[in-house]
Amino acid sequence: MIQLKILSGSTAGTEVVARRFPFSVGRNSTCDLQITDPGVWDQHFQINLALSGGFQLMANADTAVVIEGKPVQKALLRNGETIEIGTTKILFGLSATKQKGLAVREFLTWSALVALCFGQIALIYKLLR
Repeated sequence: MIQLKILSGSTAGTEVVARRFPFSVGRNSTCDLQITDPGVWDQHFQINLALSGGFQLMANADTAVVIEGKPVQKALLRNGETIEIGTTKILFGLSATKQKGLAVREFLTWSALVALCFGQIALIYKLLR
C-alpha cells in the first residue's frame, strides 16, 4: 500500500509499509509508527483512506505537521511528498508491488499456439489429398 521512509532523526533510514488504515504516527507505543524524536507528540497524526481513492493525512488538533514546507491539519498525500513532524522528516510514497507469476499463463498460450499450428498443418494436408 504505502511506504513511509524516515529521512532524519534518531531512526533515519527506517522504512515502514502501511497495510491497514487508519495508520497512526506518534510517540506513543500504541502507534503503528513510533517516533521518539523531539517535537513528536503521543498521537501526532494518522493516515486514512480517502473516499476519492487517495490517502489523507489528519493531524491532531494541537500538533504541527508540515507537508512540502506548508503547515497543514488535513491534506491529501501525493507520492514523494515530505512530511515534517518535530525534528523528523518522513518521505511518503507508494510501496513496491509484487508481480504475480505468469509461467502457467505463458505455458498455456504457447501450447495453444503449437496446437493451432498443428491443426492448420493437418487441415492443409487433408485438403491436398
